[in-house]
Formats: sequence, C-alpha cells, structure tokens
Amino acid sequence: MKIANLLYLFPFLIALINYNYFPVVAVISILIIYSSEFELDIKKIWLKLFFFTFLFMRWISGINLNLTQIWSRLSQQNYSLDYRFIDLQEVFMSLYCSPDTVGDSFLIYGSSRSMTCPYNISYGPFFEFFNVSVNPWTATLISSLLILSLIFIFYTLIIDNENIKNSYLISLFFFSPSLNFVLERMNLDIVIVIVIVASYRFTKREYIRNLIILVLSFVKYYPAIIFISNIVLKVILKKYKTIKIDITFLSIFIGVILLSVKSFGVELKQPIRPIRSDRTFGLLSEANNFQHAFNIENIYSYIFLVIILAYIIFLIKNNFVYSGLYEKHIDFTFLNLFLALSLFANYDYRLIIMLIPIKVILKTKNTILFFSYSLFMFSSPGLLYSYTNHFYLIEDYFFVYMDLPFYFLLSTLAIEYIKFINLNLKNN
Repeated sequence: MKIANLLYLFPFLIALINYNYFPVVAVISILIIYSSEFELDIKKIWLKLFFFTFLFMRWISGINLNLTQIWSRLSQQNYSLDYRFIDLQEVFMSLYCSPDTVGDSFLIYGSSRSMTCPYNISYGPFFEFFNVSVNPWTATLISSLLILSLIFIFYTLIIDNENIKNSYLISLFFFSPSLNFVLERMNLDIVIVIVIVASYRFTKREYIRNLIILVLSFVKYYPAIIFISNIVLKVILKKYKTIKIDITFLSIFIGVILLSVKSFGVELKQPIRPIRSDRTFGLLSEANNFQHAFNIENIYSYIFLVIILAYIIFLIKNNFVYSGLYEKHIDFTFLNLFLALSLFANYDYRLIIMLIPIKVILKTKNTILFFSYSLFMFSSPGLLYSYTNHFYLIEDYFFVYMDLPFYFLLSTLAIEYIKFINLNLKNN
C-alpha cells in the first residue's frame, strides 16, 4: 500500500486515540476524497478492522470501569458521560419495576447514583404493560453487545457492495458523532432503526412490516410517522388499493393510545424536550436557542427560522440538480422521518436515521446536498464544545449560532421532495 493511501487511514486512527479531533479530520478527508479523482488503494478489510476495533473498544471500556479513560477518549466532549450505556440501563430498570418490586434499587453502572422502583422513562406506553425480571445492568451488558454486533453486520453489508471510494466515505460517516453518541448512551433509537431496516430488507409482506412498525410506535411514538409517509407515497404513486393498510394501522395506533389513557388509566409520558444547543438539532431546538438568548417568543423565533429556510429554497431552486433521493421506498421512509423530526427538537443521536440513505446521497451530483449533509453530520450542532480546552467559549445551554448546514440540507431535501412529487404526478 502506498504511503499516500496509508494517510487516508489517519482519521480512523484519530477516532481511536482521541475522538474529539476526529470530526474535523473526517470532514477534511471527505471533502478531499469527494472533490478529487484520486484513486484509493485501500483494502476494505482495513476499514472493517478499524470499525470493529472502535465498536469493541466502546463495549469493553463500557463494561470495565478501569478503562474509563478509554471510554472518555472515544467520546466527543459535549456528549461525554461516565455512565455506561445509561439509556439502556434505564430502559431495563423501567421494565424490571412492577408492583411487586417497589423499593428495589440498583446502582447505575459507572456512577454513584441509584435507580429505585418505580422508575419511569419518557417513552411510549409499551413500558406500562410489560415487565422483565432481570438485573438491569446484566441485561444492558448482553443487549449492548448484540446491538454492536448487528451494527457491524449492517455496516459490512453496505460496504461489501460498494467501490472502495464509497466504502471509505461510508466508513467515515459510520464513525460520525451521532452514531457514536447513540452507542455511548445505547438509546433505543438505534434498536428502532435496526429493526425498521431489517423489516424493509427481509419482510416482503406489508402487513407484517406495518405490524412491526406499530409495535415500535408503542415503544417510542415517532415511528408512527412512517404510516403517514406510506400514505403520502401511495397517493403520489396513485396506489390507492393498498392505502387502506396504512390507514388501518395508523388508526389502530391512535385508538390504542386513546384507549390506554381512557380505559386503563395509563399516564402518557411526554418525551423530554431537548434544550441543550450542544446536543440537539431541529427547528424547534433552534427556536428555543433564540428564545433563551434574545428573550424572543418561541413562536416568533420559529416563524423567523421558517422564513430563512424558505429564502434558502428560493435561492437554490433555479439551478438545482435533481438526485432522485426519494426513489427507493426505504430512502423515502427515512428521509421523511428526518424531515418530520426536523420540525421539532431532537437529541443528536437521532441523526442515525440519515445514515440509511447514505448510498444514494453519495451518488448525488448536487454538491450543495452532499456538502451540507457532510458538514451537518459531523459538525452540527455543537462541535465547538469539543474544543473548549483549547480556546475560551461562553458555554451555556443556550449558545446560539446559525446551523447553516442544517438549513441547506433541509432546503435541498424539500426541493428534492417537490420535484419527486411533480415527476411522479406527471408520469402517473
């Protein structure tokens, strides 16, 4: 292997040594590779080895408190937390708690804090009806290993069918802060994404796939957006015969939620609204930042940001290069999820949904789309918080800056959507 090609493995080495520097190095590498005609001479086995090593180091440092320094170095500073796979620990604690276990307490692994029954989490009603009598940390340890294994399998399946240039770029994106963040916390979003992707890949029957999505919607509410997305797609493609399937499942979802509240006295836990600007994305998150910084009413901040978004769309629509992002059903689904969730406030780990359409994004000739996607996935939001040990930053929860890559990405996706609709309406 030539020395020049060996240098392209440098970003992955940085991620293993000190992740804080990885996003900047990765963005530079992506821009160079994407913009040049340089032929990479790297074996895919090296890419797989680095990703496997990263996942293994994350897991082994997660289960061994003596490796806390490694655990911290694998994290971006603004996301770093000593608690190990904390979200998954809380999930299993919630499942463990029942009327018979009130008062039972478990130490949160990686901290001095304890969790005591009853222990509620702000997810869907699924957790009101199911209990699993298992030690939360034991369940977390086993489940986290399974999740990491599935991620590695999914990653290898993707790059095995790509050329070396795309495989390299995909590998960099699989090291991105959003995936690293979700792995650190082991939030259920990663499980939801894995299950949805598997349902599209291995399930041909729409009823079974919708049933899977329905169950996931009771775990966290947002997968129900997929039913609406399917309805919209079938209207665009004029597939009216099967539209009743999605309407039925959406109706079941709404009906069960209402029945749970009215007849079973289930108190729906509203999702925690993310407010930290260094860990969130979405128009509502941006509006919250403006509200807290400038004492402007949230609704006015939101309207102002929507106007900016509309202005960007107006600027770039004339010379827009159409990429066909919405042609495949699974890409249509996850891009719609992103568009819908971007209207609200979300923790950064939910950006993992944008790793699913990565193959079609890499093929685009639209440089605005590719660069905004790349910058957003690696530097947005809060990259500056990772370097506060090198320069002074007024670091509060409402640090305001315009997340320009986010607005340009939303704008390009919106134009793509409109063009996709127009093309299909003309053809059908």
